[in-house]
Parts: sequence; C-alpha cells; structure tokens
Amino acid sequence: MPFEETLLWKRSFAGRGSGSVVKARERLKSSYRRFWNNSVDLSQTIQTDLPGLTLHDERHFTALWERASLLTGKAFPLNPVEAFVLGGAILLHDAGHALATYRGRLEELQKTPQWRDKLAMALRQPTGEPATKDAMANPPAEVKDRVLFDTLRVLHAQRAVQLAEYGVIDPATGDTLHLIDDDQIRKHLGESMGLIAASHHWNLDQLEAKLQTKVGAISGMPDAWAIDPIKIACVLRCADAIQIDQTRAPDFLYAQLLIRGVSDLHWRAQNRLASPTLDHKDPKSLLFTSTKAFERNEADAWWIAFDAINQADKEIQQTNIFLGDLGRPTLSVARIRDANSPERLALSVKTRGWRPVSAEV
Repeated sequence: MPFEETLLWKRSFAGRGSGSVVKARERLKSSYRRFWNNSVDLSQTIQTDLPGLTLHDERHFTALWERASLLTGKAFPLNPVEAFVLGGAILLHDAGHALATYRGRLEELQKTPQWRDKLAMALRQPTGEPATKDAMANPPAEVKDRVLFDTLRVLHAQRAVQLAEYGVIDPATGDTLHLIDDDQIRKHLGESMGLIAASHHWNLDQLEAKLQTKVGAISGMPDAWAIDPIKIACVLRCADAIQIDQTRAPDFLYAQLLIRGVSDLHWRAQNRLASPTLDHKDPKSLLFTSTKAFERNEADAWWIAFDAINQADKEIQQTNIFLGDLGRPTLSVARIRDANSPERLALSVKTRGWRPVSAEV
C-alpha cells in the first residue's frame, strides 16, 4: 500500500478550506513526496553497508505509515504539518545506518570514540589484555565489518538529529542537493524532525525533557497547524516497536543473504510474523500471527519474536500512560493480545513439535 493510501495520511490531509489552506496542504504533500524519493535512494545504501540488518528501506517506511495508522485510528488528532513531521521522522530515524551520511565515509566514522571502543573490544586478547597498536591500526577485514555494523547501530539515532540538513554535492553543477528541498520547511521544521527521529532510542521519560511542548505554525501555514513534538514522538516509537514482521525480512532477500548467527534468528523471527491486525474480539488490542509454524529447531527464533512482541506491548502501554499523564490524547490501541504469555501467544504465533512454557521465577 502506498503511504498516500494509508488512513493516517488521508485523514491528516483531508478536508476543505480556503485557497490558502488548500495551497499550504498541497505544498506539504508535494514536498513530502520529493523528501520520500530522496530518502528511498539513501536507504538503499544501508543494505550494501550492513547486509545482515533487517530492511530499513521503502518497505519499512511504508509499513511505519501503516502501523501508525493502526495505532492512531480515526480519532487521534494530527494536522497536516504534524503528519509531515511524523512522516519526516519516519524517513530520518534509521537513515544514520547509511555510511553515506558521513561526508568522510569510513574514514570519518573511524575517528569517532564509538568506533575505537568497539574495535578495542573486538580485538581484546583472550587473556583480557588490550589490543596492540598494530592490531588496532590494521584489523582483519571480518573484524572491521563487525565493528562497522556495531558502530553505525550505536550512532544511528544520534545521527538522525542532523539528517534533516543532509545534502550531497551535484557533481555536474556543484550545487547542494538536500533530502528536504523546501528551504523553509528544512530550516524551520528540520530540527524538530531530527530530534523526534532520534527520540525512538530515548527512554520515554526523556521526551518531556528534550522535546518542546509545542512549536507554533511556520510562516505560510494556518495558525492551527502548530505541532506537538512529544505526541508525534510517541506515535513514531510505538509504530517502530510493532514493525517487526516479514516486511522487514522478505523471503527472496533472506534466501540470498545466507545470514548466520544471531542475525539469522532475528531475520527468521520477523520472516514468520504476519502484519499485525486489530483483534476482532477487542478493537483496542493488536494481534500478531505467524504465517508458518516455528519448528523445534527454530525455538530460539520464536523466543526472539516473543520478546519483540512483549517489548512492543510494554511500549504501547507505557506510552499511553505517559500521554494520559501529560493530558494528551492516547493511542487508539492499548495493548497486544497475549504478549506476556508464551503459552497463549503460541496459539497465534504457532509452534510445531514443541510448546513454549514460561519458566521465570
């Protein structure tokens, strides 16, 4: 489903108005489409840099619009500028995984303390002795690949803060081409967008301390189109938490990559999960199901799926409490069905030849 067909997009940009309101709405829609296309081009480099990472491409962007639509339903208020900012945060929140977002590429990344720390840990001797200077200066290729993965993962949320201003030099003209080509939107909404994008890795209670309570409408937009960064950040973090299904681990790509180890367990867990739906028994609950049963030798992958669903349920419930305490509207979804019971979750996320049992004291 294209993002423009999601409930959230249609609802946010629906409605009539005077000529100036219609013009402002069309400007936002047109700018976002170009922002989307540029971000899709950038996201395609992530799979090259980090082949073991589940997808962070156009399919992930679209799925986040769909998940946000599930969470917000028909009543959660988002005006056109708030929808643009949420959509921008969706495009930026994982873009820091792309090595291309560092102007100096690998050389620049290697100068960060995070790279040096990860490399030192990877090269530490079995005896506990630190790595030699020579080993640090000339690490094996497989170690560099692992450190690249770990460093970009650690830095990607922090990197998102600056990416609204990200641009590349056109080799033909020398001009700077930005992800957001509307100068006013980039200048006056970019900072909020970047912070909201980064916030998906913050603790929930940090939102109030690090984000503004309200940002007024920018010039040329109706006064009513102010934004609430905290509200938008809450939608993003919950949408990202429930985007743990096979759209991030498609069959053909999974087969091509020949992934091993822990990454394979994550890919397999998500590859078996269908897109979440509203539970017909309780419309305030989400339901996760599997498209294929997890065999006995796939138990570790099932437990990864269970943990991800359980964490997503906690995120939704804690976020709703947080929003309610701040006097803001809560999400339309309140929980994930059977998220905290392995035995009950196995009724919808199927197993074959074994049965998960909660063994916690």
